[in-house]
Amino acid sequence: MPISDKITYGYKDLGILTAEISYVKSRAECNPYYPSNGNCTPYLPIFASPMTSVVSGKNFTTFHVNGIDTVIPRDMHNPLDDRMALMKQGQWVAVSLDELNSLFCNEKKTWLEPYQTYKICVDVANGAMAHLYDTCKRAKRVALKQNYNLTIMTGNINNPDTYGWVRRLNNGFREKYKVDQLVVDYIRLNIGSGNACITAPRTGVYCGKASLIDECNKIKQEYNGYCCPKIVADGGIKDFGDVCKALALGADYVMIGSVFARMIESSGEKTISSLDFELPSQCLEDYSDFEYDDVLGQWIGTYKDGTKHTMDIDVKFFGMASGDGQRSMTGKKTKNSEGVTKMLKVNFSLPKWVNIMTGCLKSAMSYCNSYTLEDFIGKQTLVVLSQNEINSLNK
Repeated sequence: MPISDKITYGYKDLGILTAEISYVKSRAECNPYYPSNGNCTPYLPIFASPMTSVVSGKNFTTFHVNGIDTVIPRDMHNPLDDRMALMKQGQWVAVSLDELNSLFCNEKKTWLEPYQTYKICVDVANGAMAHLYDTCKRAKRVALKQNYNLTIMTGNINNPDTYGWVRRLNNGFREKYKVDQLVVDYIRLNIGSGNACITAPRTGVYCGKASLIDECNKIKQEYNGYCCPKIVADGGIKDFGDVCKALALGADYVMIGSVFARMIESSGEKTISSLDFELPSQCLEDYSDFEYDDVLGQWIGTYKDGTKHTMDIDVKFFGMASGDGQRSMTGKKTKNSEGVTKMLKVNFSLPKWVNIMTGCLKSAMSYCNSYTLEDFIGKQTLVVLSQNEINSLNK
């Protein structure tokens, strides 16, 4: 097999080139949301990752109120019965390949109701397995027979040719059954480079995140989106600009893990401490009305007696392929892990982060003469930055 001479790029390597002239008078004219589909709150083009230290069955509504969609993770804190109940309520839930087969590939199942929509993310390590897509195809055939809607997200993939293969799978399904349905509706891109994932260094499997999105978007543009799954850029998001770049490159959505783990509202296990004095309690539940002091770089929490105290808050964050992640899903660790556990400093509240993110995305759209996400996503030119420019931006 020859070595490709193609150079692939990450988010930090690129910058978004502005429009020659923008007719947007103010960023307030830009709409960074997808339609609400009947919900009270429209959604930003962002998913919270299905990770135990990010989302749970208890906090997902907080994300929704702030315009962030979620995928409920498959772990011991969110057993299958609980996830099924949330699925019936219209929530995205993660399932294993075995759960996909058991829940949706058996025509004798009676819990599925006609005309309902069920949204699942098949959360497996290798998103390029033929067996995965054979199972998805069977599940969609059953859905057609039983007249309910099944929306499937797969991944993660690391090769734009896989995206093209899935598009052909979708096209063949449509032609054979004469329907508008796809086998795969959303597909996650990127393997092994999230904050708590070490698949790339341990396996050598890697492709530049930005280039991967760009190559898949070129396929989507070639076919004018026909039979193409929506692109979800998953992993490696460090800051607000990374989100804007992923969308500019062609991602329909960006999936975020560690950034959301750092939120006070995340589901991760949190510990509190003080550097200079003893706190009245080390239990987070004894405090409320948390406010982050940007100058001090610490939280100010109100104790149950009304007194205010300054504190540090850390969260335990781990990849789902780590030992902790494996134990959270099955109760035991396998011999091999491709993830790590970290303690991260909690430094944002979700509403504050969303407010900044919304403003940054609106600004990027205004620079690019884009009033809507449809104008902005995948229709921008990005330039490769020199190392000197990258260094200057990181200061």
